[in-house]
Amino acid sequence: MDTISAKALHDVWATEIECLEILDLRSLDLFNSIRIPSSTWCSMKTILNKLKKYNPDKLMVLVTDQADSLKGLVGEHFVVLEGGVQAWCQRGYPTTGTEYCNERKDNE
Repeated sequence: MDTISAKALHDVWATEIECLEILDLRSLDLFNSIRIPSSTWCSMKTILNKLKKYNPDKLMVLVTDQADSLKGLVGEHFVVLEGGVQAWCQRGYPTTGTEYCNERKDNE
């Protein structure tokens, strides 16, 4: 399964957001509480249809806390965010939702 680091995702997100499609596969409650700006919630039930209709001109990033359940789904244009939203938060990157990141690693 191909992955992308939070830093690498942020670099693209900050400069070429139009090249990304970020699908958040966590529960809807978790998505509503904290998420990466511009991400879209997608249920595990509908992910297969979404993956079949991907735009090859975009990098599709999957955000999940259950990466093992995605084995066999990820292809050339799909990557999984290493460490999920927690890794994004730890680097101090912006989030949207009802909660805020409470952990941040400085000097990274």
